[in-house]
Amino acid sequence: MNNYEKVRELVDVFVSFHGTNTEMTRGEFLEWVHKTYENISAEKNNLYPTDISYNLYNAGLADFPGPNLCLIYIEERNTFRLVGTNYKHTGPIWQYKNKSNERVVGNWINGVCKMGVMEIEPLLSEDALSRREYVASELKKELKAVPVSIKEDNNNVLIDFQGLVVCGVSVEEENYKIYGASPEWAETTTYLCGQDSDETWFYYVETAEEVINEAVRLFMFEAKKGQSKEPNLANKTGNLRQIVSEEKFEIAYRKFMAQAEENAKTKKSRGSRIPEGFEFTNGRIDGGNFTQHYGQGAASKTPYINWHVVSVYYVVDRARILIGIEVDRYPYINKMKPLRRELFGNRKTDIAIFYETTKDKIDFKELYNKFISVSEEVMSIGLG
Repeated sequence: MNNYEKVRELVDVFVSFHGTNTEMTRGEFLEWVHKTYENISAEKNNLYPTDISYNLYNAGLADFPGPNLCLIYIEERNTFRLVGTNYKHTGPIWQYKNKSNERVVGNWINGVCKMGVMEIEPLLSEDALSRREYVASELKKELKAVPVSIKEDNNNVLIDFQGLVVCGVSVEEENYKIYGASPEWAETTTYLCGQDSDETWFYYVETAEEVINEAVRLFMFEAKKGQSKEPNLANKTGNLRQIVSEEKFEIAYRKFMAQAEENAKTKKSRGSRIPEGFEFTNGRIDGGNFTQHYGQGAASKTPYINWHVVSVYYVVDRARILIGIEVDRYPYINKMKPLRRELFGNRKTDIAIFYETTKDKIDFKELYNKFISVSEEVMSIGLG
C-alpha cells in the first residue's frame, strides 16, 4: 500500500471506534499517523492532508475524487475532521483555498461528487456543514434499530419514516431549531415551543448534544403515539438470523479469533472491520451493523465482533469469550438481566455480561443463539 492508502485505512479504523466528529490540526494529524507509520512524518513531508480531503481540490491529482478521501477541511478552525471513506458529504469543493484566487470547482451532494466551476457561494459555512453532518451521523447511530432514513438537505436534517418526515432539525449559525413537533409533544417537552404556520410546533436548543437527544425523544414519542396504527414499528428491524446466519457467524468468528491471536503476538492492530464472509458495498457492510474491532494502533486486549451495542469479546490472553454490552452505551440496560457486570479491557469499561465460555469449550451453535437472543432483546426494547 502507498502512504495515502495506509492513512485512509488508519482513519477508517479510527472512525469505526470514535465516530466522525474528531478534528486535528495538520501537525496533530501527521503526528498521529507517525505513531503507527514511522516512515510518514511532517519532517519528511511525504503526506499532505489536503490531498485526501473531500472539500479540497488539487489539480495535480489525476484521480480526484479518488478512493483515499477521508478528511474534511474546517476553515473556521484550520483543522481536518476525520470522517473516513464512503462518507456522505454535502458541500463545496475548493481549489486554492485561503488564497487570493480561491474558487469553488465542484460540489458534493450526499456523497455524490459533481465537478464544474461554480460562481455562487455555498449557503452554509464549513462549520455549519460540519455540525449538520455530525447531527445526522449521530442520529443514525441512535436510531439504527428503527427503520428510519436520516436525510440531509441544505441546513436541515430530516427523520423520515416510511416516506413521512416525522420531525426535522435546522442547523442555524449559532444554535439548532427542532421543528415538526405535535401539540402533544409541545406540552411534554421542557423547552419553550412556538407554533409554525402549518400548525406544527418548533423550539430552539443550544448544543449538538441537546438537539440529538431531543430529536430522538421526539421521534420515539411520535412513534409510540402511532403504535395503534403501526403496531410493529419496534419489530421492523429486519430478521437478524437471515442477515447473519449461523454458518456465516461461525466462519467470521473463527477468522476473527485467529487475527486477534496474531495481533496479540505482534502487538499491532491488524485486520479489517468487515467480518470474514461479508462485503462492503455502497458504503455499507451487507450485514448491516455486524462489524469487528481489533483496536487502534496497538492491539486491543479485548477485541470484539458486534451488532449495534451487543458485542462478542475475545480476551486472548485468557482465551475467554464473552457476550456483553457496554453499560454506558445502552440506556435501557436495567431492563435486561445480565449474568453480572465486570470491568475489563484497556479502559476498565463497565460491561454487562450475558454469556461466557472459553476457546477450548466453545460451542458455536450455543454462542450464536445467545448472540441472536441478546441482540433481538435489545432491538425489541429499542436503543433509546
